[in-house]
Amino acid sequence: MNALFLILLLLISAQYHQALYFIIPAISAFFLFNRKLKIPLNNYSKIFVSLPLVVIIFLILQVIINKDLPFFSIKGTFRYIVYSSFAIMVIGFDKKSIEKYFKYLSILLFILTPLAIYQYKTLGRCQGIFSHANHLAYIQVICIYFLIAYRPFQKTFRMLCLGVLLFTLLLTKTSGAFIILFLLAGYNFILTNKVSFKKKIAITITLLLTFPLFLIYSDKLLSQIDTLQYLDKKFILPRVKDYRAGGYGSLIWRIIYWTKIVFVFFEESLSTILFGKGIDSLTKGNMPYQFMTKDPHNDFIKVFFEFGLIGLLMFFNFLKNIFLMLKKNVNLIIILLVPLVFDNIIVNFSFVLTILLIFAYEFKSFHTKNN
Repeated sequence: MNALFLILLLLISAQYHQALYFIIPAISAFFLFNRKLKIPLNNYSKIFVSLPLVVIIFLILQVIINKDLPFFSIKGTFRYIVYSSFAIMVIGFDKKSIEKYFKYLSILLFILTPLAIYQYKTLGRCQGIFSHANHLAYIQVICIYFLIAYRPFQKTFRMLCLGVLLFTLLLTKTSGAFIILFLLAGYNFILTNKVSFKKKIAITITLLLTFPLFLIYSDKLLSQIDTLQYLDKKFILPRVKDYRAGGYGSLIWRIIYWTKIVFVFFEESLSTILFGKGIDSLTKGNMPYQFMTKDPHNDFIKVFFEFGLIGLLMFFNFLKNIFLMLKKNVNLIIILLVPLVFDNIIVNFSFVLTILLIFAYEFKSFHTKNN
């Protein structure tokens, strides 16, 4: 039942995530009440209990500094509360419920393959039931990791699911997801001692042969490689000054856009630089500067702008604590960091709920082995 409930939350997040602002706190309170309000005290719960407390403190400081409390900052603060309440709730679920969630999710993505093909043919890339192809791609990457790391199905069906997920991942044309896969492969098959030398050679050859396939299906990835020639300070800085970001691919656009935001932000007052412009002040619909038209697609820039230098340092500490809590699982950190750099996943409910579930499962797996 818990697994079906989690799938329902994912479906809601894919279509109408605003409802989760009310649903998750209510359901979390219900689960906690049934446990007599006892939250398990461990590294996992401490991290996610402290997160909303820190955000609320920043909100209070920003209200004092700016003498204003915009509605979008209240909403942004509540989002972190929702994420934390979900994280605390699922740590109380048994391990089998979370495993069933990933089984059901893999089967769901498998069933939706015809829709993915149809969307690719009609829209140019598939997005499944999600509002954007990137949202689907990052969910698929987490499922691929789960299938490989924990082998939840019989081998034949598991390999079939993996093949289908990799195929539909190609159809999303999401460069960040491809980067994650190659980084995961590079770390697990080259930099670790868990795989024999012969297997490393075989996997490396397979990746080299597969890479052209990624290029064929993702013209975006190919164009990103082409734009690497423009990664030159003499090319970038004049365009930052006059803000001329378009015309050279999304990677160059990102670099110029990010640099411009940082340069302009450092012209703010010292208090703003230290504590931020305001929670969610760099989110769709709340752009503070005239040259800004969309999210920066980089959550480190977002955190730096909204929470300031002190907030960014605390965010790095938050990520470090997650890394240590997961017993230095580099795979999950790669899955988390790449979208943080190339996308705006802090506001992506579907990704956050799924990554929190894999964190909880990993945490429970480690402690189950120890016990």
